[in-house]
Amino acid sequence: MKKYLLIACLFFLFTFCKKDEPKICGCEDPATEINWLKDLIAEAETDITGRYKGTIYFEIIDNEPLFFVMMLLDTTNGTVKHWFKCNGEKLHFNSIGEEPRDMKFNHVIYTNIKIK
Repeated sequence: MKKYLLIACLFFLFTFCKKDEPKICGCEDPATEINWLKDLIAEAETDITGRYKGTIYFEIIDNEPLFFVMMLLDTTNGTVKHWFKCNGEKLHFNSIGEEPRDMKFNHVIYTNIKIK
């Protein structure tokens, strides 16, 4: 009888105790629900120039949700680091020292980098 009770308890724990993923910018799936981000990912999926090769991360910096895009995107200035607010507004920094720090790089929204 104890064996069945143990199995029932384990079943209950694994079935009903799921950790809810926090919403990102009010979305459960920002890659498909945020239009500008969805468009950027679609461009990255079909790009053959290499400008859209990279990774998109979600970070919370100073209590502000931000997307960190590590892709070339724009060939005029040659930078691969781009910061965007949830609404798609691009943040501009005058120097590297002004850029957000303390990044964790642990929440990947999208990547097209393939490791062989």
